[in-house]
Amino acid sequence: MENPTLEQTPKMLLEFSRRFDEFADFFSNHRLCTREEVEKPIDINEASQFLGRAKDTMYKDVQNNVVPYYKKAGRLYFLKSELLEWIKSGKIKTNSEISDELDNLLSSKK
Repeated sequence: MENPTLEQTPKMLLEFSRRFDEFADFFSNHRLCTREEVEKPIDINEASQFLGRAKDTMYKDVQNNVVPYYKKAGRLYFLKSELLEWIKSGKIKTNSEISDELDNLLSSKK
């Protein structure tokens, strides 16, 4: 990305401020998990609540090997860290990220 012009600076500062506010709101409204909580196995009920998905949907996802899980002695277990990674694997890029990638690709071709 090129250096912004003087005319672009106010718009960029507003965008930065907006994104910072979103970031601050997210962290003020979400309790962060400790490392111990993330690695402690949870059952299907907790996993369903953690992901905000119906229990029946979770069972279907397990049956179809969609979501990461463990099975021991006939019981299902999940790790929050793996569920978070599973969620992150489905990230959709923002228009800004796509535009930046395109700019980088075009500038590298010159």
